[in-house]
Amino acid sequence: MTARRRQRGLAIVEATLALPVLLVVMMPIVEIGRAFVQYAELSHRVRAATRYAAELALTGTTGVPVITAELATAATNLVVYGSTAAGGGVTIPGLSSAEVAVTLTADNQVNVAVTHPYQSLVAGLLPGLGFGADIVTAITMTMTATQRPL
Repeated sequence: MTARRRQRGLAIVEATLALPVLLVVMMPIVEIGRAFVQYAELSHRVRAATRYAAELALTGTTGVPVITAELATAATNLVVYGSTAAGGGVTIPGLSSAEVAVTLTADNQVNVAVTHPYQSLVAGLLPGLGFGADIVTAITMTMTATQRPL
């Protein structure tokens, strides 16, 4: 029997042993990358909505800014949908308009705040694989941007 013939099928055995280890190493890397991308996108949208609301906040004859219901809705839509019109696709999974608050601070600055629970891809799989039921995977992303009206 030659050495080549004895090696037959060894690559499949090695792959079978290495694949679970690779998956365990790669899953957290993918999850952290996905969370980072969602955080960056949400942060960008909050800043854009704050800038939008600060530009359009009504300042009456008193010079005090006022955020109308229409402006608050448009800024909320800008965070959730990426445009001031409602509808379209939500690019951040699970993000809803109920998680967005458009307000004025005590010193009359426009404030947009979002509190969004991050939805993990891996968290639902871990208990099914027989471990991870006690691992806390709930992460709340909180973004706030404040700008004075222009």
